[in-house]
Amino acid sequence: MKLIVTGVVWSALVAVAVPALAQTDRGPWVAGRIVADADKSWNVAVPIGIAGGVSAGFELTRRIGFELAVDWPAIRTIQTVLTVQPLTGPERITQRDSYQSPGGAGFVAIHALTRSRVRLTLLAGLGIVSHRSTYDGITERLDPNGNVVSRAEGGVNGTFNWGGPAVGVELPIRLGTHVAVVPEVHIIWFPLTDNPGSSAIIRPAVGVRWIF
Repeated sequence: MKLIVTGVVWSALVAVAVPALAQTDRGPWVAGRIVADADKSWNVAVPIGIAGGVSAGFELTRRIGFELAVDWPAIRTIQTVLTVQPLTGPERITQRDSYQSPGGAGFVAIHALTRSRVRLTLLAGLGIVSHRSTYDGITERLDPNGNVVSRAEGGVNGTFNWGGPAVGVELPIRLGTHVAVVPEVHIIWFPLTDNPGSSAIIRPAVGVRWIF
C-alpha cells in the first residue's frame, strides 16, 4: 500500500514538471499494474496482499472508451494453533487456511475531466472472480511431556466463480507521447452474498500505460 501511495505522489510531481501533452482522443492502449488487494469478500478477515495486473483498452472518443482489467493476487494464508484436552489426552491442532481471488472486470470508461496531461476517468461495468480456498488441518496427539505421539493431516480445496457490478476511478497522467502513469482503484461488489460485511474486493493500484 505504501508503494502505491508513493507512486501516486511521484506521478503527480512528474506531471507538473513535464511539458503539456495532449491526451489521445481514440485508439488502443495496454498497461501493467501493481495492485494492493483488499479482499473483503470472505467471511473471515483476510490480510491485505499484493497482486499483479494487466489491462487493455480502446478510446472511442475524447469522452468514452472501453477497458478490460485482469488481476492475479498472491495467496494469503491464516494459521491458528490450538491445544485442546479431550478424554483421550492433549492434542495440538494446527489450521492453515489459504485464500485467493484472481479475476477481472470489463468497464465502460467515461472521461469526466480531460486536461493536457491529466484525465479523470470513471469506470462502470461487471467483474468476476474465482474464489479459491484451501483448508489444511494437522492434529497431533501429545504425551504429558508435550511430545508428539501421533499425527493426522487432512485438507479440502474449494473453488467457485462469483460475479457482480464493478466500478472504478482512474487518473492517467501523461509522461510522454506514448507513456502514462495511472493511479487507480477498482471495486467489485457482490450483492447476493449472505454476509453484508463481506461483500466487496477493493483494489487500488498504480499502472504504467503504453498508448499506441
